[in-house]
Amino acid sequence: MSRTSDKLAGLASLPKLSGLHGAMGAQALAATFSLPDVSKAIETLLKSGRELKKWRSRMMKFDKMMLDMGFPRYFQGAAMPPFDVISHFMRGMTGTMTDIFRRPDKVIQACEKILEITLERPPPPPNEQGNIRMFMTNTRGSDDFLSKKHFLLAYLQAAGDGAH
Repeated sequence: MSRTSDKLAGLASLPKLSGLHGAMGAQALAATFSLPDVSKAIETLLKSGRELKKWRSRMMKFDKMMLDMGFPRYFQGAAMPPFDVISHFMRGMTGTMTDIFRRPDKVIQACEKILEITLERPPPPPNEQGNIRMFMTNTRGSDDFLSKKHFLLAYLQAAGDGAH
């Protein structure tokens, strides 16, 4: 996240949470929170969270209104192909395309891990009709972005079907 916004740059200063043990770990984390750039990032996230809470409340009212009028629930959950997650939220398109040429094994490894994490998430509860409506997108898997070889690598081999 520290790369997605200048206001979140301070998050790059946070220590690895897996390395924080006992009281000394809590003290190290607290000391890091006091750094100006980290404090700015935390305040930004708190402000964003408050706004998101307001938005969600309005969206729940809208969703209920639409259901009351007989329309199906628009959105229950979302999933993206792992390659899209990497290219949209982690490495950017330039970094991801560089990686797919220089380190394709790392791209596959990252895609496999993201897929594993995604599939471990529980699905949303079914709607009133017993259906689950998922928003799914595939924005990078077109020949505007990838050759067939790289599509097979990033989308199919990483999904575990063994395509080459």
